[in-house]
Amino acid sequence: MGVAVFALIFLSSSYLFLRRWNITRPHAFRWDGHALYFSVVAAALALVVEADLLRVQVELSGPAGAYVTAKLTNLLATFATDKKLETLGATALWSVPIAVASVLILNLPLRLSSFLRTQLYLRMSCLSELEEFLLVTNTRNMPVMVTLSSNKVYIGFSIEARSSRDEKEWVRLEPLLSGYRNEKHEFIDTTDYAWLHRDTLPIPYRRSDFDILIPASDITSVHAFDLNIYLRHFPTSSGTAFDSPARNSRPPQEPLTKSERFYWAFFVLLSLICPIAYFASWIVVVLVVLLTLLCAGASIIDDRTLLNVSGAE
Repeated sequence: MGVAVFALIFLSSSYLFLRRWNITRPHAFRWDGHALYFSVVAAALALVVEADLLRVQVELSGPAGAYVTAKLTNLLATFATDKKLETLGATALWSVPIAVASVLILNLPLRLSSFLRTQLYLRMSCLSELEEFLLVTNTRNMPVMVTLSSNKVYIGFSIEARSSRDEKEWVRLEPLLSGYRNEKHEFIDTTDYAWLHRDTLPIPYRRSDFDILIPASDITSVHAFDLNIYLRHFPTSSGTAFDSPARNSRPPQEPLTKSERFYWAFFVLLSLICPIAYFASWIVVVLVVLLTLLCAGASIIDDRTLLNVSGAE
């Protein structure tokens, strides 16, 4: 039983690594059957080597290492009946923090550099053809023209989807124009969204509130679009002289609010209670006090938010 439990820990750590590293995550979503199994096993073998080396280093690191090793041995007593199983179990436990740390370290440069992220996604074939095209146009700050099977047409800036998701089923656009194609497949504009990029929106609205979600399955064609060139060669049906507004940059996702920060701090402290109680039980009292303060602070923030919204209305 002990060997099976430790093997599951190794496999779970490798699966966590493959699903959370931004380079392998898109592939892991698409893999199925033997491809996924072999990839998880291969990653698990690499984690076994790294975890075993870390375990040895911890055991040789003096009193602190001996203390941690003793605690891990006591923790594994239920599943490990001899010395070999204890060693295997300790190695399995060390594979978990190694997988988490590896994901955080490897993802950090990809989060900080959009150029590096784009180049690696394209080089490693992480995305579908549609996703690659939208990623390139987004990086070059170029709008795209999307034609649907219903002949509806949207023109706008594509918003890069978070890499933690599966292959896109929806395409998100920050709109510039919309219209339709007539019987001759000519574009007829109907709605101008240039105001969205020039004017200051009233509170509590944001530009993201006006994003358009388009089902990828309904797209018949998509290509890069330059509004100025289009207007020179194809005057608009309404005769309106549209300007090509400069795109104001915005973060790929909204920043964390205070309530969210409180919640995640609450989650981290709550998850640390049992491990810390195992090594130093007196710190649990401190954690309980902090959790109480976090709950009180979060409730105050929620109340103030409701008051602000009510006042704005």
